[in-house]
Amino acid sequence: MIIRVKDLAYWSMVILMVFPGYVEASKSTLVSMFATGSYVIILALFLALDRKRFLFRGTLIFLPLLMIAIVSSLGLFYDYPFYDVVKDLWYLLNPVLILLCGYILFSHIRDIVSLVHAIVMSSAILALMHLSSFIINPEYLTDNYLNIRGEVSKGVLVVSLALALCVYHFFSSQKIIKLPSVLLGLISIILFVSIVLSFSRTVWLVLFIMLFFLFGFHLLRYWYIKLWVILCGVIIVVLVAWFSNISGAEEKSFAWKLLRSIDEISSDDSDIHKNWRGYESYRAALVYNESMLIQKIFGHGAGYSLDMEVYVKLGGMEYRYIPWLHNGYWYVLLKAGAFGFLFYFIFFWLAWRHTSCNGKVFFTDFASNLSLGIIVTLMITTIITAGAYNKTSLMQFLLALGALSQYFSLYKRKAKVILVNRGNLLT
Repeated sequence: MIIRVKDLAYWSMVILMVFPGYVEASKSTLVSMFATGSYVIILALFLALDRKRFLFRGTLIFLPLLMIAIVSSLGLFYDYPFYDVVKDLWYLLNPVLILLCGYILFSHIRDIVSLVHAIVMSSAILALMHLSSFIINPEYLTDNYLNIRGEVSKGVLVVSLALALCVYHFFSSQKIIKLPSVLLGLISIILFVSIVLSFSRTVWLVLFIMLFFLFGFHLLRYWYIKLWVILCGVIIVVLVAWFSNISGAEEKSFAWKLLRSIDEISSDDSDIHKNWRGYESYRAALVYNESMLIQKIFGHGAGYSLDMEVYVKLGGMEYRYIPWLHNGYWYVLLKAGAFGFLFYFIFFWLAWRHTSCNGKVFFTDFASNLSLGIIVTLMITTIITAGAYNKTSLMQFLLALGALSQYFSLYKRKAKVILVNRGNLLT
């Protein structure tokens, strides 16, 4: 039996989307090394298979991220441990390689429905992996949420993306998932239960972002809808800030953690055990403001570790200097300076320009809204979990964005031969 390259690319996409969740669940360094390097092998394989399908136009949006890594390579000329420099450069090049991998895989898949199918199927596998822990150990269901997150999983962000796509499928005039309705309904329930048992604020946030851009973004053309969205956003922020101060929720409960979300990422040095992410940003801002002008412009380079002035236990060991921050914007500023910070936003702008479309083709409009939702997700999660510079959590989003970039490269080159009823780009 001969395996088609398209099928091989599809299953490679599914496998690459499952790997990050498996890495987080396994907590194994060996598995992590294999998983994070696997897409490089697949990237080289599919590039070698058919270089004629590779369109360089769409890869220009990845160039700003490459520039961030190049600027940070100045760390090679500083007195940093060589291992730390190489590790940082790998982290900074990770999103570029993942985007390229998604870009090249989709040059063989060439079907937006197959991409959605890959996202949903891989997310269903990850959700089942997550829920299997509760089936094997049902006592977790009555445990404290902190113990659940520590023993089981903190949830997988792509599950939120998949659930949003399933909900959109049920309410859309065009079907975007090639599965029977009953099976898809069962998958949606599994995804939802996994989200609930993840006890993750970020997972819920991503779900709302993706639902908004898939369903409601086109409504923003009306000024009164824009005003209503802004007012609702302001009211929610004010209520969360107010309740975080007066709420009587039990300390360390999920409700307590949800209500104090803003406090946790605020940049100050108050109670660093409760506001660790905020303290990271506080120390990063202090160091950046006290840096020399050249370091403010070009950063401290790859290999630089931030002095926290206190010892913190990470992975069973105590550290005072940390190479990675939860706030990805400060991470980029420290490693690549103002240049890197500017390049990061140029990447988002180029990605939006390349994948935005106001046409009358359903699948192209859907792909445009999906892409914009992913871009906004990356921008917002950069504040919380380093966004594109998180080793595993956003890998599936980067793969999908790379694939969507290829989709629009093909669309702009072959717009006249799009098969509207199937949403693919095969001639």
